[in-house]
Amino acid sequence: MDWFNSALTKEFESFFNTKAPTTNYDISSDEEGITLKFEVPGIEKEDLKVKRRGNNVIVTIKEKENLFHCTRHSDLENLTASHRLGILTVTVPYLKDKRQKEQEVDIL
Repeated sequence: MDWFNSALTKEFESFFNTKAPTTNYDISSDEEGITLKFEVPGIEKEDLKVKRRGNNVIVTIKEKENLFHCTRHSDLENLTASHRLGILTVTVPYLKDKRQKEQEVDIL
């Protein structure tokens, strides 16, 4: 399973152009945007910070920063975060006019 985690970490770092976070996390995306979920059991809301700087989202967990570089299609002005039941959820919506639309491509 270590090879899988290593491959996943490399893929993450390549996609976000940053180092993988120092805590367990999950990344998902849909047509609305990207969702980052961090496992933070026992960590109080006061020990968590989420901020944006340029095209980056910075998630700080107990003074350890995790930086995520977002695409230009991300709507960082409408970034949201919530902390519930030991999970920190950060949602980065896509810009409305740049949301992924499914389109079939003719094969020539």
